[in-house]
Amino acid sequence: MIRALIVLLVILPSISLACTVPPRYLLLTNSELVRNSTSIVLAKAVERGKSENEYIPPEFTFSVEKTIKGKSTKTIKLNGFEANKMGGNPSDFQGHLMPEFWAFDAGNSIQPGDCSAYGLFELGKSYLLILTKESHPRAYEEIKSEDDLWFKTAQVLVKEQAKFAR
Repeated sequence: MIRALIVLLVILPSISLACTVPPRYLLLTNSELVRNSTSIVLAKAVERGKSENEYIPPEFTFSVEKTIKGKSTKTIKLNGFEANKMGGNPSDFQGHLMPEFWAFDAGNSIQPGDCSAYGLFELGKSYLLILTKESHPRAYEEIKSEDDLWFKTAQVLVKEQAKFAR
């Protein structure tokens, strides 16, 4: 009986804290994120799918407005959460000029504990979607204008990395 209790005490915390150590892909630098991406697009959230419950992120459909890197289809589907239901979402960090975005690796995402980052989306808003095999906290940033610093930074990184790929 005591052995079973000890085993439960060891197993239960690891189950409840499913992602205690963030995987490397959540900690990539901006340059690494752009380099590892298969596609980078500016896209508008146009449809929200249904979700079974509030803990399973619904699927959002995006209409691609501009392709920055790679090839893209006209629409993209990604799982994410509704920004207005999450409260206190970071929005666009004033065109990504706020130091908090750059200093703390903040982003328009949430990490619920499953070792993945999910975007916070609102229908009708545009996002810079950096598509990779795994997720990243900065892969879903709201973009209100092409003067946005994160939008410009991603474009510069794509352009510079293309020079070295030749």
